[in-house]
Amino acid sequence: MYSIEREGVEVDAVDGHPSRPAPWPDGGRLDLSHIRPFAYLGWDGRGNMGDDAIRLALDEALPGASFIAMAHGPGELARLLASTDRRIALRSQLLVGGGTIIGRRNWRYLVSAALVLTAGRTPLMIGAGVEDPVFQGRHSFSSRNELMRWRPLLGHFDRVTVRGPRSQELLATVGVDATVVGDPALLLEGPAVSAVEPDLLGVCLGFGSDLWSHAQEDVVHAVADVVRDLVQRSGMRIRFFVLNAEDFRWSIECIESAGLRIGECELVLADDPVRFMESVSNCAVLVGQRLHSVVLASVCGVPSVMLEYQPKCRDFMASMGREEWSFRTDQLAPGAIRDGIERLGAERATHSRQIQDVVDTFRVLLRQEVTRIVDVVDTGVPGGR
Repeated sequence: MYSIEREGVEVDAVDGHPSRPAPWPDGGRLDLSHIRPFAYLGWDGRGNMGDDAIRLALDEALPGASFIAMAHGPGELARLLASTDRRIALRSQLLVGGGTIIGRRNWRYLVSAALVLTAGRTPLMIGAGVEDPVFQGRHSFSSRNELMRWRPLLGHFDRVTVRGPRSQELLATVGVDATVVGDPALLLEGPAVSAVEPDLLGVCLGFGSDLWSHAQEDVVHAVADVVRDLVQRSGMRIRFFVLNAEDFRWSIECIESAGLRIGECELVLADDPVRFMESVSNCAVLVGQRLHSVVLASVCGVPSVMLEYQPKCRDFMASMGREEWSFRTDQLAPGAIRDGIERLGAERATHSRQIQDVVDTFRVLLRQEVTRIVDVVDTGVPGGR
């Protein structure tokens, strides 16, 4: 177990839950056009909705601020150094966004290059994820000793803040203190509350470089068994979400494996974070494999069954206190998934309220981090004013 750092979070004396976060000054609109540009290091703008959601959240939290995209690889670095952005990058403040960056060899090279480019200014971080070396995928960039190599790099940062408790524990093993502040995408505002449709189940299938079991087809067929049963037994309607273009095939395969026709299910292309939240908010429950399908469903108060394809999924669910609803993809049992959906659906209002309470707590913590970031950039002093 771990505890969320709650400094500055108002707690309701009646039920012990945090009150709703106070709005940003001036109704949520700051003018940060005067501060030094950010040299942003993340995986946004590359067709990954989760990383785009993190960047959108930071854009909204830092309105008016300028962002220069840091290079990903030698070719991009050469183009950056040859462009007019080079001068801006050299006087920018490095900001490492969320995403599973720490503990991956390829990202260590990118962070090292970014530190050289922005030398002389304190690098900043918000809600990063840490690769768990227990997972060794076919395209893994981690190893048992990789985290130790990150220790000197992380020592340059003003403060190390991470997505969840497993990330915090992993860094502690190499002597790095980290604070859990949640996934930065939790800063996004959900859509206006719409009427929940108790017979509507959301499904999001897809994974990154690899997954537990290395067999996505097995995951798809397990979910198809659940979908078939729920449609036949209780008339459940299914809304499939495609967050990444490469995941379209998994939705189609699931529909066909369940013995359904395409027209009998909804299929939503939701590669935009706002569109996804608008489309998921009225679902009774979400079965989500892509990490940020569950992160953004949580913003909307939608309870989720997580198909845990890598440890980062459990890291987030643990941060929300919802590990019970995380199922590893190499240990899936259709009956357990179905039972989880039915239990969440039966007590949907209670689960939604619990989720929103935790999201609200993280929003306060993330806003405090944004304030710290602005102070450091504004003053040039680690820790702000």
